Order: sequence, then structure tokens, then C-alpha cells
Amino acid sequence: DPDFNLPNSFIKDFYNSKKILLKSMITEVAQLAIECNNHQEIVVWLKQFIDRQKEMKASSTKK
Repeated sequence: DPDFNLPNSFIKDFYNSKKILLKSMITEVAQLAIECNNHQEIVVWLKQFIDRQKEMKASSTKK
């Protein structure tokens, strides 16, 4: 197996793009919940999202 090291700038750019995507998704869900006058919808969606992130993190640390 050859060593495969990504440049720090690439890693930083990757994580920054993920943050931007996440912020835009949260904004979109919040706007939808407000438009539908259903704030509980955003709470449910965010809880599901957080649970999925926890599951993904847990499964990646097990490898």
C-alpha cells in the first residue's frame, strides 16, 4: 500500500465545503418549516440528521 497523504489545504477546503453545504441545508429546512408554519418539522429533521451523523461517526471509528 502506497502512502496517500492529502495536502492540508485540500483537507481544509474539503471540510469548509462540507460546513457550507450543511449551513445551506439547515437554512433551507428552517425556511421550509417557517413557510409551512410547522416548527416541529425542523426539530424532527435536525434530530434525525444528528442521529445519522452520530451513527456515521461511530461506524467510521470502528473500522
